[in-house]
Amino acid sequence: MTSLFWIEISVAFLSLCRVGMGQVECGTTPSAKLSCDSTITIVLNQTFYRLEGSRARLLLDRPRPSGSLLNWQRRSGPLGSVTQIVGVQNPQLIIDGTGSLVIDPINQTVDGWQFRYTIMSSLFVLLNQSEWITARLGTEPSLRCEDCRRFLDVRLGGFLDFRVNVTGVPGPTHRLKNVKTGDDLECNKYQLMDGRFRFGPVQESDASTYLLTARNCLGNTSLEFNLNVLIDASSDTTGYNITVDRGDSVKFTVNGSGYPQPMFTWIFKSVDIHADSREVECLDSIMQPLVPDSTTALAAHKFQSVLDLGHVEGNMTGSYHCQVANGYGNGDTVAFNLLVRDVPAAPNVTASATDETVTLNISKPCYTGSLPITNYNITYGNTDLDVTASAGTTMLVPISRLMSKTAYQFSVTAVNDIGQSIPDLTQITTLGVPDAIVLNQIKLQESAQCDRVTFEFPAHRDGGSPILDFEMNCTSSKGSLRVRDILSLAGLTLSISGLEESNFYICQLRSRNIYGSGDPALVSFTTPACLPSSSSQPVWIWIVIAIAIIAIISNVVTIVVCKLAKKKWKSSYCKEQQRDRPDVDVAYESVVESNVQSGENLTASPLYESQTTMETNVSYGVMADKGVGEKPNSN
Repeated sequence: MTSLFWIEISVAFLSLCRVGMGQVECGTTPSAKLSCDSTITIVLNQTFYRLEGSRARLLLDRPRPSGSLLNWQRRSGPLGSVTQIVGVQNPQLIIDGTGSLVIDPINQTVDGWQFRYTIMSSLFVLLNQSEWITARLGTEPSLRCEDCRRFLDVRLGGFLDFRVNVTGVPGPTHRLKNVKTGDDLECNKYQLMDGRFRFGPVQESDASTYLLTARNCLGNTSLEFNLNVLIDASSDTTGYNITVDRGDSVKFTVNGSGYPQPMFTWIFKSVDIHADSREVECLDSIMQPLVPDSTTALAAHKFQSVLDLGHVEGNMTGSYHCQVANGYGNGDTVAFNLLVRDVPAAPNVTASATDETVTLNISKPCYTGSLPITNYNITYGNTDLDVTASAGTTMLVPISRLMSKTAYQFSVTAVNDIGQSIPDLTQITTLGVPDAIVLNQIKLQESAQCDRVTFEFPAHRDGGSPILDFEMNCTSSKGSLRVRDILSLAGLTLSISGLEESNFYICQLRSRNIYGSGDPALVSFTTPACLPSSSSQPVWIWIVIAIAIIAIISNVVTIVVCKLAKKKWKSSYCKEQQRDRPDVDVAYESVVESNVQSGENLTASPLYESQTTMETNVSYGVMADKGVGEKPNSN
């Protein structure tokens, strides 16, 4: 039996392939024969599909005997009742003049109906009967991607996975084409099931543009996307160590791969060498930014970067790191260690001094030129010394037989097998005895003894060592005098006593430290004579005057005490005072006479009151002595 239709394969879970016309269609083997042609010859177990609104014409699959009767039958399904198609019972079903059954239009009404024909003889004997053929309403295929983009990125070894909705009746087959190569991918390379598309694991060569096509007997549709395979940046370059001399040319080369194109970042002393200039530790120099050769592409996803250091200097010694990265993965870092043999940096020198010796403390330079320091060269004045370097980081070098209180400049250089460094200059002055004191003022103090003189002098240079004390030696025609004292350096004064008046002296003043006494400062002076004062009196006169004053004060106190008593005492004190001091009566009479002559009231005189009081006290005292009795009441 000859078939006049072609078969499409519907989509199912199992991915089987059929190769035809150079194409790979993926899907499953159909469970029944199907056709999408408008003219269908009825065959066994056949189903035909048509778009809604189209028409179908069913043909007999064998010749019809002459004089036989042709009948078409239909049913709504395998279990439906069989109905004879005659006349114009249904306008959608028409039997044309050739005996073919025309269904026009195909719609939901006839979807799923089954048709067959029978051929009978004129005597109503069944000559032939066909199998049932099923009419189905079909649709064109559709591809709808829900979460895919035109450009899709997948890590190397990963899977491209996105949701895609494939529809169509009958179920469409599908194929995936590499647009770059023009080849269809094998069905086991990808899967399209349950509304998901999965492709992988991807290889580096899978990066391309792809066309996904869905097809059935009614039509086809396609979806295009670009697959980018992301490759972690890496490098197959191995770092190394290199030692060169100053002035040699050095280049470092690093190969890297990855997609997107990796970046090559060169690092020296923790700084991007393309970005900034920087001071180089220990060396008095500036390292300018270094620009490597342009990065070049070697092949697909493979690149190369070259760092050209040119003619190297000592400040380029160190580790150079090249970081290869593109944002995916950790990337790789390649390290190169460069050792440039060069002259060393200047040493670090400090100095200390005594009166005849300077001790140099030499510290090894922080940059030795990548070679050991062999010796240090020391120059001062017209002297040139070479000192073998010690194994440690510092060494002490004493230089003796120098002049005291003299300024020296020492030039020290470090030496290795390449050459010597720039010098370190150190200035220092040796110590010694103090300088001579310059006297700026002599103050002579006058006194009753006329034997003191005070010197005032400014601070002066102590020879680099603290002043211990000062010494004064004075000589005159009458003898010599020596004074030593410890004084401060600011506001210095020195007093000398025990000098002779009206005498000429010559004095030497000098200071002393641990290195000895300084040069003397000479000063001469004459002490003044002790001149008498115009108001001065002999000492004995002053003694007599003092005794008289004391006696007068004692008598006045006695009189005042007796007056204040205001009553007679039993004591004989006042009586005895009257007896022992008759001059009081004389004074009293003199005052009375004077008052009478002047006409004054005698009783108003204080002396009168004192005399009356004394007499009363004396009478009371006599009575007490005789034991007459108590002092009568003054009232």
